Amino acid sequence: MNVASGLQSANNLHQGYQNWKKENPNAAAAVNAVTGVAEQVVRGKGDKLDAVSSKDIRKDIGNKIFKESRKEMLQQNNGLCEYCQNRVATQGDHIIPANQFAKDVNDNKKTLDEARREANSRENIVGSCGGKDGCNQIKGARELSSTPGKGKFVPSNPTDKIKDIINKSEQQ
Repeated sequence: MNVASGLQSANNLHQGYQNWKKENPNAAAAVNAVTGVAEQVVRGKGDKLDAVSSKDIRKDIGNKIFKESRKEMLQQNNGLCEYCQNRVATQGDHIIPANQFAKDVNDNKKTLDEARREANSRENIVGSCGGKDGCNQIKGARELSSTPGKGKFVPSNPTDKIKDIINKSEQQ
């Protein structure tokens, strides 16, 4: 079997699975929960298979969990941003960026289901201000830190919760 026919077979199998999922949503949810491996590879262009991305972390169950977590987190800290405490929290931010969870899936450290659940959990989402100059956009996919540097975000006026998270991550 050459690469092209292998990819065609995989594509046919994937399409059949997608159809089955639509017809059997409860069974599909059970399969995803039990195996944790469904849809770990996202189909790419041509003969290339693309790895899981941060966008994949927010799909399916991840999106549902994120919405629930965000709703709760926006109400904490009197509705103010956990990073600056100056503006209203209008967005949920992933403390550990979603791209780190995608990397863990690609490195076979986590299943896609595990990554989606952990990345979007209440423990990993905080209320953040949004907009062009908002903390969420400034932080982006960078990690929290108390010292500036490449790939690091230093909050201007973090809550005690954020300070604790930074201290724990820097002690590891």
